[in-house]
Amino acid sequence: MINKISYMRALIFATFLISTTLCAQNNSTFRNNHSKFNLACNNWIHFTTYSSFAEFGDIDIPGNQVTIEAVVNRDQPYIPHAANDNIGDIVSKHLSPSDANYLLRLDGGYITTSNGFFATPDVCEPTLNKTYHVAMVYNGATLKFYRNGFLMSQVNATGNLFQNDFPTRVGLYSGAFIENFKGYINEVRIWNVARTQSEIRANMANSLPNPTTQTGLKAYYVFDNLINKQGNTLYNGTLSGSATINSTNPQCTLIVDSCIVTPPDTNIINDYTPVISKISCSNKFEVEDATAFNVGDTILIIQMKGAVIDSTNTNQYGTITNYTNSGNYEYNYIKSKVGNTLELKNDLLRPYDIPDGKVQFVRVPYFSNYSTSASLSSLPWDGSKGGVLALNVQNTLTLGADINTSGNGFKGGKGINTLLSSYVCNILDYYLPSSSTLAALKGEGIADYSLLRASGRGAPANGGGGGLDHNSGGGGGGNFGQGGNGGNQWATCPGPGQNGGVGGYSLNYSALQNKIFLGGGGGAGHCNNLGFNSDGGNGGGIIIINCNQLITNNHDIISNGDNGKDCDPSGQAQYYCHEGMGGGGAGGTILINTQNFAGNTHVSAQGGKGANMTGEALGALGPGGGGGGGAIWLKTATTPPNIIPAINGGLNGINTNNGNTANGALPGNPGNVLFNLMLPVSSVAYTPNIDSVRFTSSAQSCNTYNFNGNVYFNPIGSISWQWYFGDGGTANTQNTSHTYLSSGNYTIKLIATDINGCKDSFSRVLNVSLITANAGADTSFCSNTTVIHSLQGSGTGTYSWSPAAGLSNPNIANPVAAITHTTTYYLTVSDGMGCSAIDSVKITVNPLPNVKSINDTSICNGQLLLLTTTGAQTYSWLPATAVNNPGIANPIFTGNTSQTVFVTGTAANGCNAKDTIIVTVKAIPVVKSIPDTAICKGQSVTLTTSGANTYTWSPASGLNNPNIASPVFTGSSVGSSLFIVTGTATNGCKGKDSVKITSNEIKTFVQPPAKETCQGNSVILNGANGNSPQISYQWSPSTTLNDGTLQNPTAIPVNTQNYQVIITDHICPQTKTFIVPVTVNPLPNVNAKAFNDAKCSILGITLSASGANSYIWHPGNSLDDSTAATTNAHPDRSMYYTVIGTDLKNCSNTDTVWVKANNSPSDGDIYMPNIFTPNKDGKNDCFGLKVTGNQIKEFKFIIYNRWSNLVFSTNDPSKCWDGKYKNTDADTGTYIYYISGISECGYFMRKGSIILMR
Repeated sequence: MINKISYMRALIFATFLISTTLCAQNNSTFRNNHSKFNLACNNWIHFTTYSSFAEFGDIDIPGNQVTIEAVVNRDQPYIPHAANDNIGDIVSKHLSPSDANYLLRLDGGYITTSNGFFATPDVCEPTLNKTYHVAMVYNGATLKFYRNGFLMSQVNATGNLFQNDFPTRVGLYSGAFIENFKGYINEVRIWNVARTQSEIRANMANSLPNPTTQTGLKAYYVFDNLINKQGNTLYNGTLSGSATINSTNPQCTLIVDSCIVTPPDTNIINDYTPVISKISCSNKFEVEDATAFNVGDTILIIQMKGAVIDSTNTNQYGTITNYTNSGNYEYNYIKSKVGNTLELKNDLLRPYDIPDGKVQFVRVPYFSNYSTSASLSSLPWDGSKGGVLALNVQNTLTLGADINTSGNGFKGGKGINTLLSSYVCNILDYYLPSSSTLAALKGEGIADYSLLRASGRGAPANGGGGGLDHNSGGGGGGNFGQGGNGGNQWATCPGPGQNGGVGGYSLNYSALQNKIFLGGGGGAGHCNNLGFNSDGGNGGGIIIINCNQLITNNHDIISNGDNGKDCDPSGQAQYYCHEGMGGGGAGGTILINTQNFAGNTHVSAQGGKGANMTGEALGALGPGGGGGGGAIWLKTATTPPNIIPAINGGLNGINTNNGNTANGALPGNPGNVLFNLMLPVSSVAYTPNIDSVRFTSSAQSCNTYNFNGNVYFNPIGSISWQWYFGDGGTANTQNTSHTYLSSGNYTIKLIATDINGCKDSFSRVLNVSLITANAGADTSFCSNTTVIHSLQGSGTGTYSWSPAAGLSNPNIANPVAAITHTTTYYLTVSDGMGCSAIDSVKITVNPLPNVKSINDTSICNGQLLLLTTTGAQTYSWLPATAVNNPGIANPIFTGNTSQTVFVTGTAANGCNAKDTIIVTVKAIPVVKSIPDTAICKGQSVTLTTSGANTYTWSPASGLNNPNIASPVFTGSSVGSSLFIVTGTATNGCKGKDSVKITSNEIKTFVQPPAKETCQGNSVILNGANGNSPQISYQWSPSTTLNDGTLQNPTAIPVNTQNYQVIITDHICPQTKTFIVPVTVNPLPNVNAKAFNDAKCSILGITLSASGANSYIWHPGNSLDDSTAATTNAHPDRSMYYTVIGTDLKNCSNTDTVWVKANNSPSDGDIYMPNIFTPNKDGKNDCFGLKVTGNQIKEFKFIIYNRWSNLVFSTNDPSKCWDGKYKNTDADTGTYIYYISGISECGYFMRKGSIILMR
């Protein structure tokens, strides 16, 4: 959703900062041409309840152009600006402000782009049961909202439109808040182009012609059906809720107006239009709407804003640093009119900032004599027009009622209640963003400011500063008199808390400047509790009365500032009014250009009162500051006796329930009465007044020229000058000078512009010839001896090099220099006119580094060699593969062949030098001895070795000579010895080998053990003499063995027999044969019996086994004892039981027995009586289950009386019914029972009746 409360700060601020809003227009021609729709009244879509809508496809509008149009009639009331039940969505493709591709409502348009969310400012509320054409247009620079063809509001907007996947809807958006439009809609048009105002007006009262060929039309709906009449069927629609098509709109007449804001008893005699631009070199102006202006009309030109203020977040914020053209005004006349272009008859007397200064034309009626019958007022200032009442009477102005523009000036800050229960004390910022909850909005004044500075205590020129958290008051607006400061924060806050809104600054009025201003708006108070909005009061407007005589008839001329918004706590929730309050608006400005007065007249330009804080006595808060007094400017030299001026500043507010304390709030300062008014009226006809621009030039020095501009023009206004010197240099005075840095032909251009924007120009080429000197480029050398170098000078003129020492000739362009150290040479080039130029060149001589590595060397292959090197800062080695790191000073040599290694060392000055190292790599001998060998203790073995020249053995123990190639080892003890032999070749390099000699003990064989097994079983034999490689076994007979060569083979003998094993020692040669007997024992004769079958009434079977010493029965889970010779079985079905019997030799055998079991329950197994007598005699007192066996599962027992009421229920088979119902004795009679469960005999169920007797 897009909630207007959430975005009110930005929207309210934009209304007077960056918007152009039209809320009352006198456009008779446009009205007459579009007085009625040429549309059928019976093909509209009608929405009556939430949630109702028409849904179409995903009609995305990409890029930065969109137009949405519709014709609508709202026929149900709503709450303006509320989140729910608001004015309603007409055409929506959005869910929230972060994703609005487009949204059109009856009071504005909304989009989200790549640069953020944009909404047109609020406009006047539409009337119920009235048909309007509405449109929103975005063109990449501005978002505009039109109603009935009038541009109602606009806001600056940029960026590409946000793309979403929501469907386009008519009547309601895609979210959950109640934003339903309730009424009639037709002629929905969706464009991907920006339509102009004239294009919108052309077809707003008619159906769109030729929709399939309209450029940029994306979708078009007339609600006789839901078909897209543009032709793309993907965008056909469906209905939802109570929406109906082909409905009749009872108010199908278009009355072309924008909105009416004139009170019924007030006359507005002026017409207003903002000035969009001034057409260059003419007296023509593009205005927003020239409909009410005609040739010959008197107009007032007035600039409302444009002052420059201090924008620092300090106590200087808002002070005026330059009024620019704000407040300038004058009278002129309309000479011609074409569309919205108005040409003025006379020259402008004063400059204006168009459009930034909010300049407007006010049509001023002219009367010979004029008598009023109702109060005269102005259109309220809306951010771009209004606020001014101007009246021109040749003779006598007679008042029949007051003239009153009170509150029609600059807008007061809008109080936006944050609805936050938390608070922050001691906020002191002079500005904060408009979205901040820590500050309230500022009042409006003559200076604009950005949304980032829209709230906070600082006063923007004459606008009052906003209150700060927690609940300080807004400052009063200013005009001639400065506004009073708002009251400070909640007294309960710690610290000094001097943070009320600053009162709007006093404006400068003088006959010399002759500027006039609207009264400044009061700042809003900070509010956060339950919904009251502490608005600041609007300032007073401007009244200009020009007549020969003024007869007032005791009526008043008034332009007071509004009071800050009051809060009445009556009937409201607690703390409703416990807020910081708004400041009063400043008094306006009243100009009376006559010297003849009849009747006493009160002329009032007083400041509005700051609002009182009327909330609970919980500590003082910040009341509003009073508005400053305005300005009354009379033509007379003194105040006439029958003129009674009132220019007081507004009173400050007080805390009415906290001792009437002001808590820092101050009243506004009084205004002033000025005299000798001179209305600025332009009377000189406009003529273009500029021609024949010329200039002269002359040399001032070697490279500086003087330029003098000349032009013919009428002595009206002033001339601005703009010079372009051809080298990027500029100037903006009539006469100037310029210095050139190089020779060349330069085109000089002078442009003269008059006050009307007319221009003339003149150009001429200037040849500039400058003395230049170029000593050449700086050069560096690396050398430890003298460097010979030719200098490279150039330039036109004579040469002089210095220092001259070491140069072949210092007076030529290219002398040869003998340089031993770094030297800077200076070249001076001179001409005969005394002009010269100097340049320098630096010749740098850097010493070579002394790079030194190790001497040439020889190494054995694989030997570590560190190439230690010094003398430089960085190093590089080649070949890089010969070292472990080619970029360091001391790498390790990694080559395996003889080679030359090069190192290049570079010093910090960039110079380098080299060194070389020849590395000879010698081969390593391949030393080879005998393989590892085993011997018997006492034996000897020769360790035959080759491959080297000399040998050394380690350890020497056991060897006859450790320094020969093939020593003899004798094994004197049992164990292993590892010998390392190192062989040295004739080149001095060494190689190694190793040999392991193991000396074994002569074995004594032992008898393998006899074995015993059961018939049919296997047995593992044991050779008993170890499992080393030097011992082998051979068993026989091998037919009953798995492998006769194993130390421990597995045998499966049929009967008792002997096995033979031959054991051989292969190291210490010997062989021995052993006989190993194996006894085979018979299996026991096991016999199993069953003595009976099982049935439900006999719950066990007796089993018995014989023939062995111990027994195990399977399965054992239904046996009383599965290891007894005789046991009882309780099978749940017929089955086999198996018994394993084991004798004293640990031999086992089995037998099985079949048992029969019939476990189906019978009536005899379940007994239920048919009568019971619960009379507490101990006999038959409880009715329940009687069943054989002892296990019942899933038991259920319930009893009903004859009226089907449940009287007893249990799942416990041990419980029974005692004849009671609801804790009292049940009636005698017949009862129905149901019983079921699962016993050892299986599932049972019975239903029956029981008679209760007493």
